[in-house]
Amino acid sequence: MENLVRQFNEHPSEQNGYAIVRNLRCMNAHYTAVLIGQFISNLYPESINIRSGTAISAYYSKQFRLSYDLYSKNLDFANLTEEEIKQIKHNRHFSTNHITNDYIHYNKELVDQITSRPTSTVPIITFTITSCKRFDLFEKTMNSFINCCIDLDRIDYWLCVDDNSSPEDKKSMQEKYPFFTFYWKNPSEKGHPQSMNIIRDSVKTPYIFHMEDDWKFFHRRNYISDCMEVLSADPSIGQCLINKNYAETIGDESTVGGLRAVTKRGIKFFIHEYTPDQTSKDAFTSKYNNNRNCAYWPHFSFRPSLLKRDVLIVLGPYNEEISHFEMEYSHKYANKGYKSCFLDGIFCLHTGRLTSQRNNKEIPNAYDLNGETQFSGKEELLKKKKRFDIPKAKTYVVNMDARADRMKTFENNTPINYERFSAVNGNLLKPSTQLQRIFEGNDYNMRAGMVGCAMSHIKMYIELVNSDLDMFCVIEDDAVFSPKFVEQLKHVLENLPENWDLVYIGHHLYPPYKTDAHSSEGLPILEKWDQQRSRQQSMGGTFGYLISKEGARKLLEFINTTGMTNGIDTVQQKAIGAIDTYYCLPHLVFSDCVLPGQKVDSDIQFNMKSLTMTTIESNPEEYKDRLKKDGVFNVDDALEIVKERHFQYTNDWFGRNINISMKILKNLFQNKPVKVLEIGTHEGRSSIWMLENLCKLSGSTFTSVDPYCTDDTTSPVNTETYKRFAHNIKLCTEFEKFNQFIDYSYNIMPKLIEEKKVYDIIYLDGSHLTPDVFQDAMHSHQMIESGGIILFDDAGFDENKQDGIMPAINQFLAKYPDEYKVLLKEWQWMIQKI
Repeated sequence: MENLVRQFNEHPSEQNGYAIVRNLRCMNAHYTAVLIGQFISNLYPESINIRSGTAISAYYSKQFRLSYDLYSKNLDFANLTEEEIKQIKHNRHFSTNHITNDYIHYNKELVDQITSRPTSTVPIITFTITSCKRFDLFEKTMNSFINCCIDLDRIDYWLCVDDNSSPEDKKSMQEKYPFFTFYWKNPSEKGHPQSMNIIRDSVKTPYIFHMEDDWKFFHRRNYISDCMEVLSADPSIGQCLINKNYAETIGDESTVGGLRAVTKRGIKFFIHEYTPDQTSKDAFTSKYNNNRNCAYWPHFSFRPSLLKRDVLIVLGPYNEEISHFEMEYSHKYANKGYKSCFLDGIFCLHTGRLTSQRNNKEIPNAYDLNGETQFSGKEELLKKKKRFDIPKAKTYVVNMDARADRMKTFENNTPINYERFSAVNGNLLKPSTQLQRIFEGNDYNMRAGMVGCAMSHIKMYIELVNSDLDMFCVIEDDAVFSPKFVEQLKHVLENLPENWDLVYIGHHLYPPYKTDAHSSEGLPILEKWDQQRSRQQSMGGTFGYLISKEGARKLLEFINTTGMTNGIDTVQQKAIGAIDTYYCLPHLVFSDCVLPGQKVDSDIQFNMKSLTMTTIESNPEEYKDRLKKDGVFNVDDALEIVKERHFQYTNDWFGRNINISMKILKNLFQNKPVKVLEIGTHEGRSSIWMLENLCKLSGSTFTSVDPYCTDDTTSPVNTETYKRFAHNIKLCTEFEKFNQFIDYSYNIMPKLIEEKKVYDIIYLDGSHLTPDVFQDAMHSHQMIESGGIILFDDAGFDENKQDGIMPAINQFLAKYPDEYKVLLKEWQWMIQKI
């Protein structure tokens, strides 16, 4: 190194400067390599090699944002070869995975600037976004865009078209982003094409910057100005998309296609290559082979982009009566001769369900939450949707947020217009004093499912009492309608008694009282039952009933006096006498009844979690009226949600492993105490997950080793990383099982071996230098139990890689060829001791 420095001092040159950076990297002195590399790079700003070498060391020293920025700066050079561009992007993407959350924080200063900015005398651009019941994603989308779009001041208007989000979400959206004009859709307007037509008809500026509510930006640039310049490059360009080739993930970097172009100011972009016929498909294949591509797509897309409003006016409104309306519109766009272009790179990631995951219904998207079909089936549904509306009433369908599957089934079959009521999730309720008072004396141990169900109906009654409507029709999401439901319901409504309070249009009868008449298709009669008959013949059920405003008030007063001693349906029966209750014969709706020994899909009956408090710390007199505060019905205190834990994570490198390596570990070590050793803890993300998911049983232990070093020589425990870790670990529910050594693994692991410690899982995520990883693996070999797991993080996919984690794995397995079997070859490698 001394010779290289002397040579550089005597003969300063780009080549000699690069030799210093490369040698420092080979010595694994990455922090020093970064400092020296940045200095030399400033001397030779045209040197791609020096900057790339510095970027490599920045990555290995976990300065991921710096590494990404250095590679990005290299891509700004105008005359790079295709191979150079490909190599730089490939190297950059390793850092990208670590920086995608850098800009999701709320920036009040920027929000205030946008809000206070005066309206332009000549408005040019409107920012538009569609949202639907996913405030968590909407928040990250807006925060990241605001933080990353440098030229926000070019946006004149902000329009959000929201598809029936909850009142709580709407309030949060307005409070956090007051610069928006919000269009709150009503249920009759729901659907994605309807939202897009509202945007098309509302926006008057010549340009629209549009996106949906599930994107996350991680790269700062002048998006508006750069896209505007691309649009001006050719009159046929109608849209400039942010990501090349409609990319959703970093992995889409490998998607081929696109004609390279550059604006007069030097902005690089790509024109989409569309292959509408066999001739163009053959030419495309000849050019790119059979690599992954998007050449089938006819240009236009709803992914983040700037587009010309005139294009939308020429093409006309979106078709609201077909499923894949985006595809149809894209064909109209291409047939008119318009083209779509892309900026050169991937600058934001799709955080919702990916196109490749469209068949995975465990990941609900906005269409699922809204009870809408996305790519097919709408045409058939539209033929059936001649739906009925009850005059001066609201029909609520009670549905848990987690049960988008039920909502979709209901939507496909309902003959009545409705609003979705977001059911109270009892699992999230805080066992508060008011909640205990409401359910005082209950006969079901305040099971969370039963409590959530009751509070859902109570919440609806309070809303009805405070509304200007005459009644609510309450239907649960598992209800099945009679073939002549609308005709039968109309007859019921026409024949409601003068002073009715509650009418069951369906309920569960005890078997001796159930006859064919209850499921006939004739016009129903209304029978007024007393409490004795109701309790004798009906098991209850709240899956379908009408309740008047006066009935809701009477029922609330009854519960306020007596409490929720039983399930909500039984309490309704007990209230007969205080309320006038009628039963339909035949029934109009049906539902499976949970009986002993039967398997029924229920989120209520099989939830045994109790919300009972052993003691009530507050003054019992505070809620003398169970359902009231200051004389009016108010159960807000009973609906308080358990506070979320606010972890301080700057990155989530671990999250992708939960459904891969961690799923394997859960299967291997379920129902037994587990001893875990983790080398490299950082902010505690992986530690906390393993503690709370693998170490729950008594006898489990978790040992962490991390020096919390800040450079090549020091390791103080007062670093910002350690402070975040200390905050996070205290929030862990299994904190008492945690033990930590703040030191290097080469110091601690020999001591653990000397103490004859053994472990079921050893997670290696410390130094990524090949000799260090091999040493950690050798020490692990002496402590891992038979059947135990050694997990190597950040191994990567290249088994022939010459530096980092992979060579150490290969050396270790070569040393013990018959003692381990490989269980996982992914970004992480998992081996099991035989």
